[in-house]
Amino acid sequence: MLLLLALVYISYFFLAHTRSQVNTICLTLLFITMSGLLRLHIPFDGFKDYLGYSTFLFGLDVGSANWLIEPYRVVVGGAALLMTSSVDRAVATWYVFHFGMSSLFFVWLATRRDLSIYSVMFIFAYLYPNVTFVWLRFGLAFILVCLISYQGPRSTPNILLWLAPFVHLASTPFVVLGFLYRKIKLTQLVIVFAFLALLWILPITGIIEFAISKFTVYSDTQKTNSLFHTLFTVFLIGMFVYHGVRYPAMRTHFFVLLAAIFLGASLFDDLVGQRIGILVMSFYLLHNAGSKHSVRFGVTAAICLCMGSVFIFRFFGALVDA
Repeated sequence: MLLLLALVYISYFFLAHTRSQVNTICLTLLFITMSGLLRLHIPFDGFKDYLGYSTFLFGLDVGSANWLIEPYRVVVGGAALLMTSSVDRAVATWYVFHFGMSSLFFVWLATRRDLSIYSVMFIFAYLYPNVTFVWLRFGLAFILVCLISYQGPRSTPNILLWLAPFVHLASTPFVVLGFLYRKIKLTQLVIVFAFLALLWILPITGIIEFAISKFTVYSDTQKTNSLFHTLFTVFLIGMFVYHGVRYPAMRTHFFVLLAAIFLGASLFDDLVGQRIGILVMSFYLLHNAGSKHSVRFGVTAAICLCMGSVFIFRFFGALVDA
């Protein structure tokens, strides 16, 4: 398995580094092939959160009005159940569908030539294992927030990207911030907030119960203050300071607000802080400030090779027996 992991990481590095169109096509095929073999190498129940998704599909009630709360899980899960004869096969179908979307996203990310290769490789090393193999809901929300983060300073984001709260409610603040960051057409604003109104008004009782249950679960969780969470917090704070000092365009209330959201979430709960921090991190790494610059290939390769240890650590951390 270590060999497969190495091939996946190395193929992605060269995909992110190459400028040749022919090499891009060949390396894309190589990366998808290696990723597919890695996906086939480990059973679906070998990754964390599998039990939670199978339990959700086993008790799925599409007739309940509460399906409007994060409806993506109900739509995709329900469709998987209709296409298969068992919950296990439905979960497997969902995993395969998500694997395809995640693979396409990371290929898209690697081919963005206006992003620093260090930003691209860090996102890949740190998040590819969980986004692709574990987080069937939050993973897609992360992908949508990344697309919003990337398109925000460059062009008007596609309206479909603003539907991220229907995938995972944790993305809601970032959709709102996206509107504040860039002037959006009034028609898009009306359409999106009409959908969000339906999300919050129709199943209002379910929303309240859902919010209370989530608050209870996280507020009752013992604060671990793990070494990993501490290092992640220090890393993000360092990122805020670095970007604020190096890039004058990022010395705005918008990015200060992002930092405040992360710190507030971290004080509330470690897990919530990590999830929100991941979304905050995407805004910083995918901003215009991360444009490519000329660095010798040897230096770039050495730095990205060090990031490979993060990739290995994160992948094995996603396994059930980790």
